[in-house]
Amino acid sequence: MRRSRTTCVACPAGTENAAGDDATGANSTCDAVRCAADERVQANACVACPDSTSNLAGDDASGPDTTCDADLCPSNESVVGGACTPCPAGTTNLAGDDPTGGDTSCDATLCATDQYVASNVCTPCDAGTANAWGDDASGADTVCDTTFCALDEHVVSHVCTPCAPGTTNTAGNDASGGDTICMVTACVADENVLSNVCTPCPAGTTNAVDDDPSGDDTSCDPLFCSADQRVAANSCVACLPGSTNAAGDDATGDDTSCDATVCELDEHVVNHACVACAPGDYNEPGDDATGADTSCNAG
Repeated sequence: MRRSRTTCVACPAGTENAAGDDATGANSTCDAVRCAADERVQANACVACPDSTSNLAGDDASGPDTTCDADLCPSNESVVGGACTPCPAGTTNLAGDDPTGGDTSCDATLCATDQYVASNVCTPCDAGTANAWGDDASGADTVCDTTFCALDEHVVSHVCTPCAPGTTNTAGNDASGGDTICMVTACVADENVLSNVCTPCPAGTTNAVDDDPSGDDTSCDPLFCSADQRVAANSCVACLPGSTNAAGDDATGDDTSCDATVCELDEHVVNHACVACAPGDYNEPGDDATGADTSCNAG
């Protein structure tokens, strides 16, 4: 109570005063009641905040009614039955759900590309394996798939890597395993290396087997015809029966020809060869061995 004109009167609603004011003295006043933490003003009295709400200390009970603020849920919690509840494994939720409202839910965590689910956690795939985006971490465990290399690739530190120029490899190397290698495929006869590729020799040239296409460029050698051969379409072919040619025609050049064998005096043609006449017989020189058989004249 307080003193007013030598009389003790009740304090106004929401205020208080300690006992002992002297009614014979000057008028006195009452002090506003200040609510404690987690209290609010209702009809000039401090009352406890409802469940899942809170309020700072200091509301003035002599003033108008006040309210408590909802205790919003932190991240990765949802509202279940008016209470903030941790999200189930493999799900998440943003902070801010209001427990004074209806129930809310958490969202399933979807794993990124090259992740899989292990005990409701998105986990990176092992080296050399892969997985598509979208595995649901709130569900059962999943697995990543082995990566198999394509044709002419090999494994380097669990990565499919193109073979070096001039080397090859079959498809199907397992990138989750150890490193693999590409193989050199040597060139066959009459091929040479151009920019790490086995390439047929130009017309009229030749080359031995086993040039290495992973190395430097190589070249083919001109083909020189043997004796009694001629050049036809950049190849060495045998002379026609009854004709001859010296060795050394260059098959990279134009076509060449063989020379007809011409029989000497007292020779005639037998199966495209010049053969001596029988004793006592004779023949003029000049028979062409590339033609039909000839005969000698009786002596």
